Amino acid sequence: MISRKVEKICIIWLIFVGLVATGCIGQKPETLIEGEESQEWFTRAGPMAENILTSVETGDYQSFIRDFSEQMVKEIPEKEFLEVKEKLYSQAGAYQSLSTWKTTEQGDYVIVYFTAHYEKEDVTVKLVYRKGDTAYKIEGLWFA
Repeated sequence: MISRKVEKICIIWLIFVGLVATGCIGQKPETLIEGEESQEWFTRAGPMAENILTSVETGDYQSFIRDFSEQMVKEIPEKEFLEVKEKLYSQAGAYQSLSTWKTTEQGDYVIVYFTAHYEKEDVTVKLVYRKGDTAYKIEGLWFA
């Protein structure tokens, strides 16, 4: 389970991103996406998640924001990205691998969940996409 310190770091860093997506998603319950559709989302989102985690590990901000919507890019300045990179590394250790977990939909959004395996502990990663966005830009990102 993720340590409280890493959880606080990630929550503080991404709370404003969460507010953007949460405001759009509202309070509708998540519905599980299964089968072929879920696999298609993992196939599309997997390389993006891997890029995000590798970019955090290496400190490459430009690569980190590559698949983000314009709003997401505005919400995460490079300075905060670098601060979280250091804090995440000190708490969770080195990034090792990524595995798929589940895919859900909530309102106008699809949420793809992954488990990021780090040296010291596992971290849940959520990528949020707007349904119908043919560019598949990331609208929300959470580490928990």
